[in-house]
Amino acid sequence: MAFDLIGQKGGSFYTNFLWWGPLWGYAAVMCGDILTKEEIEGGRYNDGTFIPGLKATEMGKRLRSLVESGETAKFVEECEAYIRSVPDEPCWCNDTEHGPVPNPACTSCNGTGMRGPRFHPFHVENVRNFAKFCLESDGFSIW
Repeated sequence: MAFDLIGQKGGSFYTNFLWWGPLWGYAAVMCGDILTKEEIEGGRYNDGTFIPGLKATEMGKRLRSLVESGETAKFVEECEAYIRSVPDEPCWCNDTEHGPVPNPACTSCNGTGMRGPRFHPFHVENVRNFAKFCLESDGFSIW
């Protein structure tokens, strides 16, 4: 599943669902005073929610400012520190009623029976690219 954002001026921004969730969540929090609750909720789905031109421009300015000031990088560092603090968990391959039975062929845990926590990726460059798209889009639809 993917998210295709289509700008009113013909530009587009494409990302898969793993990258879109954290990006939209960050944008929604940082631009919560720009977007309506309905737009924030609609942005979680690829069903055509429209963000008008002025709002897209204001979002782009805000997000670009956060990237340029280093605030986004600081947020990424805090997220990564949190992820490192979360302990490994039993892998699905050893989740049995009779105790752990790791599967040597499992690619999730490499046969150890334990795997790190699963978090979706979030990177400064993705925010930078989204801000640029917002600024150039004149409004966009989320598909």
